[in-house]
Amino acid sequence: MDEDFWNARYDEDDRVWSGDPNGALVDEMTDVAPGRALDLGSGEGDDARWLAARGWEVTAVDISSVAIDRARALGAAGSITWERRDVAVDGPPSGPFDLVSMQYFPMMRVEGDGPMRALLDVVAPGGTLLWVAHDMTDIHRHQAEHAANAADDEPRWRGPDLDSIYHTDHVAALLGDEWAVVRNELRPRRHSGVGGGAHHVNDVVLRAARA
Repeated sequence: MDEDFWNARYDEDDRVWSGDPNGALVDEMTDVAPGRALDLGSGEGDDARWLAARGWEVTAVDISSVAIDRARALGAAGSITWERRDVAVDGPPSGPFDLVSMQYFPMMRVEGDGPMRALLDVVAPGGTLLWVAHDMTDIHRHQAEHAANAADDEPRWRGPDLDSIYHTDHVAALLGDEWAVVRNELRPRRHSGVGGGAHHVNDVVLRAARA
């Protein structure tokens, strides 16, 4: 799941994602006053553009240089800084941020949770962490379908080992006393039905507020 992996993924198609902001982001942040936002795993920039158009000052970060170049070329209405960065290695951009949004961001777990703690630290007092992930049941179903339909010489799964990435419960367990979990729940995914990830049915949404 390094830069080469994601560059190859983006090189496969002229447009990987739907072009729409993620439904959970829209649901959770429509009525929140704008501030400074960090969009991690920003991809082609759909979430960043949605936030910027509503007055947020956005730092959009992705590990893929192809994704960042494409997002920049698509333009924006509002203030967005596009940045190619591997936050697990380089750490997050300088905070604080009033919103840290991580939409379907496959972050690998490491002993001591240092990179994840660094991300939590850049959420400003009074700010929001919004972590949205695919329901593991959906992913296991998709894995099984892919394995059943793949030819003998095709790889059985292109994603990460699911036990090696952070799930919302892992992140919630790292939140200290200065945090309040607003919600950590399973909900139906709101999606246009096109683009990568359209086969996923449910989201797990963690929203937490820092005191």
